[in-house]
Amino acid sequence: IPGAENTQDFKDALLEVDPELIDVAYAPESYDAVTLAALAAAAAKSDAGVDMAKQMVAITNGTEICNDFAGCLALLEEGKAIDYNGRSGAVNFWDAGDPTSASIGVYTFGPDNVLAPEVTFMEGEIVPEGEATPITAEPQDGAGDGVFKVGTFLPVTGNLAFLGPPEIAGVKLAIKEIEAAGGIPGFDSIALEEGDSGDTSTETGKQTVKRLLPLGIDVLIGAASSGSTLSVLDQVVNAGVMMISPAN
Repeated sequence: IPGAENTQDFKDALLEVDPELIDVAYAPESYDAVTLAALAAAAAKSDAGVDMAKQMVAITNGTEICNDFAGCLALLEEGKAIDYNGRSGAVNFWDAGDPTSASIGVYTFGPDNVLAPEVTFMEGEIVPEGEATPITAEPQDGAGDGVFKVGTFLPVTGNLAFLGPPEIAGVKLAIKEIEAAGGIPGFDSIALEEGDSGDTSTETGKQTVKRLLPLGIDVLIGAASSGSTLSVLDQVVNAGVMMISPAN
């Protein structure tokens, strides 16, 4: 099953954000998506989608490994080239924006058909394919307003709604820790605008993006399903907004 091993301290921190949380699937990836966007804004000194997108490869392939926003920011301010390794493990993008590694958990059923408690986690490499498209865009509406605005495009309703709570908790925890570290240099505050990706069988996702884009979001976290992402991707990209999925 795709996903990284979660430490108890991370689970406890997620439960502080959402005490009713049952599962933590894709919470690490959602946490990392927000942290990476914030670090990209810090590195670019800009919240314009095109500027942040151009930093994503650099901040995941540097020489100085760091594991959280505060530590990575300190290295950036020293002029170091950072390599963010987050809650989901090593994160390394190549020019097209795809990861070059992934984590999986191997779950085993015993002879009684009951899930065994032991889970083996491992990481593997992904060989990049195809050509990267040059990153070009006009700054999105709301860029440069002093507020780093995060939008979510995650399943609150629909077949994947069970993934929504841990993903949303991961987003909120990342924002909480970024704020605790003093925020992103050059920005007055961080704001969160939540949205439901729904199912591709409905218009929920398209209506969500139609609502979020005029609010001046700087990064859109989602979706959980590739189909949901594809249904709005052109609309988001054409608006100049950077989009990061924790799950597809």
